[in-house]
Parts: sequence; C-alpha cells; structure tokens
Amino acid sequence: MSFDTVVIGAGCAGLSCATALSDEGQHVLVLEKRNMLGGRACSYPDPQTGEIVDNGQHLLLGCYKETRLFLERLGQTHALPFQDGFSTPMVGPDRVIHHLRTWNVPAPFHLLFGFLKYTAIPWMDRLRIFKVALALRNAKNLGNMSCTQWLTSMGFSRPHEKNSGT
Repeated sequence: MSFDTVVIGAGCAGLSCATALSDEGQHVLVLEKRNMLGGRACSYPDPQTGEIVDNGQHLLLGCYKETRLFLERLGQTHALPFQDGFSTPMVGPDRVIHHLRTWNVPAPFHLLFGFLKYTAIPWMDRLRIFKVALALRNAKNLGNMSCTQWLTSMGFSRPHEKNSGT
C-alpha cells in the first residue's frame, strides 16, 4: 500500500494532523515508537504507589478550537463535558484553597472578571491581568524572555513577595 503522507509521532499533534489530512482524502501512515497513542497525554501506574497517574491536559477552554475540531473528527465530543462556565479550586501561595470562577458575560470578559474576584493573587495583580490581555494581543517578539521576566516587566509581583493588596 502507498501513502501520501507519513506522520512521525502519535501524540495529540501528530494524530490531529493525521486525521485532518485523512479528512482531505490523503492516505496517511502514522509512525510511533511507543506501543501506545497519545504521546505525553497518557495514564501510567506510579511505580511506588501503584496508583494510576493521569498525565495530560485537564482543562479545555473555549479558545482551544483546534482541540475541539480534533475531538469532532474523532467523534469523541461526547466523551468530554463542555460547560458554559467553570469554577475550579486552586491552592494559592498562602496554602489556602481559592476558587477561580468565570462569570456569565461574553468572552474574554468572563475570565477577566473571574480573575478580579480571585483572591489567591494580590489585588493589584488582578487589575494588571487586563494589561496582560491587551499586551498579549500586541506581543510579537519576546525574544528569550521567560514568562516570569515578562510578567515582572509589566509590574506583577513575584510569587514569594508579600502584598497587602489582597
């Protein structure tokens, strides 16, 4: 049998590419060195406890349009519940559980307003999230700057710093 395209790697990106090409009528061969699909998105037994560790993305936001298209191509959208909003508990730097909740307003404001009420980060940092959203729209070349360096350059406090503005 002959193939039009060979995809190396059966992780999420490789499988997404292969299914998209197949939908376009291409005969695709996917090569994977491991004995399972999914790449880094997989489950495995912890060698010490024997518990199953689930490694992979645990939160899909509405902005992940390509992931949603991939699931539609596989006929698997029923396997993932999609919600209009979310509330997720997270442990903050103060070791207290805080909840990040979206609001029932149009995107991207649903998440921005959620951050305004998210008490795990200092008040001024919550306000700076709006600055970040605008800066990301215009960000072109960040060079070798790390995320921490970029956020610090925008005035965000470092995680270990105390801030009375919470």
